[in-house]
Amino acid sequence: MLFRNPASLVDLPRLGRKEMRAMTPDEASAFLAAVSDTRMAALFIFALTTGMRPQEYLALKWSDIDLNKGTATVRRAIVWS
Repeated sequence: MLFRNPASLVDLPRLGRKEMRAMTPDEASAFLAAVSDTRMAALFIFALTTGMRPQEYLALKWSDIDLNKGTATVRRAIVWS
């Protein structure tokens, strides 16, 4: 029987965060060409052309889309827990 948790004496190392890098236009074109025949192609095209984050475009409802004006309004976002 241990009287206390020996792991509580350990300081865990911090995870380093990498700087995010945007795709170049050539990389984006190559990516879209690679996914063009998949069922997710429209989602990827939408994501790249709007610049929305996944939390934003996955939370969209049809009421947020105006096809006549060609606009999409971000009103909510998914929160990952």
